[in-house]
Amino acid sequence: MKYIIKTFFALLIMIVLFMIIGCGRSETINDSFTNTIQEQEVKDTSENIPEGKCLDDNSCYREENGLVFTSLGGKRCFKPSEELGNCIECLENLDCADKSFDNVCDLTAHKCVECVADKDCPQREPRCITTKTEIYKENRCEECISDSDCGQGQYCNEYNSCSSLIYTNYEKIQVGMSKEKILELVGEPEDKQEIVTSYGTSEYWYYGYQKSIQIAFEDGKVSSKAKY
Repeated sequence: MKYIIKTFFALLIMIVLFMIIGCGRSETINDSFTNTIQEQEVKDTSENIPEGKCLDDNSCYREENGLVFTSLGGKRCFKPSEELGNCIECLENLDCADKSFDNVCDLTAHKCVECVADKDCPQREPRCITTKTEIYKENRCEECISDSDCGQGQYCNEYNSCSSLIYTNYEKIQVGMSKEKILELVGEPEDKQEIVTSYGTSEYWYYGYQKSIQIAFEDGKVSSKAKY
């Protein structure tokens, strides 16, 4: 009788353990099946999104033949409403950090540019030009916008660079002109030299690259000019 009771309890325990294990496996299988269905739904939804449109940043990437490509619009999803958003290049400067030059995010156009304001430009090219020309792109850093951005004796040329007036006004320099008139035409020289002889005092003003232009004065008036 005792043997029968022990056998009965052993079988009962085995049945209970089998039921517990079976329930656990069933839940795992159900969870796995549910996750698979959800993943497939997300995949199907993503595949049905038109190029350039998005639900989130992940939607702005496409996989083809095992390779991942960024959408034509960009890698970030701009979604201001519940509607499908647009894939754009940037939402913040950090999105442009991998660019060589255009590392500022234009928050209006949502694209990476060189600058949106003067503060974005380096000291050597401190002015931000936001307009586009036939030659140059918009949102670029340049040396000058107007003559006031250049030093004395310089002007802002058509390439938005500061150029010396000496090259523009050299032909206007005439013998007999006063120093005041020369300063008005070409500004201060890069260097000056004064030579005193028994015949009087001669003064030389030098301009241009490596002092390539010389203006000589006798008694405060232009006596000659030369290009070297």
